[in-house]
Amino acid sequence: MTRVRWYLYTDEHIEKSTIDSLRKAGFNVLSVLENPELQGKDDDFHYKNAKRLNKFLVTRDQGFWDNKKYPLRTSPLIIIITNKDSKTEVEMLKAIRAILYSLLSPQGGVRTTQIKLKLSDTNINYQYIDVDTGLEVSVNSTWEEFIR
Repeated sequence: MTRVRWYLYTDEHIEKSTIDSLRKAGFNVLSVLENPELQGKDDDFHYKNAKRLNKFLVTRDQGFWDNKKYPLRTSPLIIIITNKDSKTEVEMLKAIRAILYSLLSPQGGVRTTQIKLKLSDTNINYQYIDVDTGLEVSVNSTWEEFIR
């Protein structure tokens, strides 16, 4: 598998320890916490800025799951982390990186960048736009089911 560098945009809800761990794991991270000019902005700003910069938005803010406020069809790729353990978060993101390679590759089944992922200690939920049908698809599964 060809290694692609992930470009992440972490909002103010992602702690410095998690950002440091992500960088150690090889992710390119633009952190709101480290950029005073980005601090204090609302969610809409970060949503649009991540999209404009072509980065995956990483957050704990479950409001981004709302497709009425943040439509999946116009969304940057969003990863919502709901647990609080930064070591587990990085392991989850490493697993998601491998999963996205398969989903986004020409051989994969999804072939879209309009994806929202919600990660917890036990579950992974994701939504995407099916390229062939144009329909929104939602999948809820445990990590064990998903990684099989």
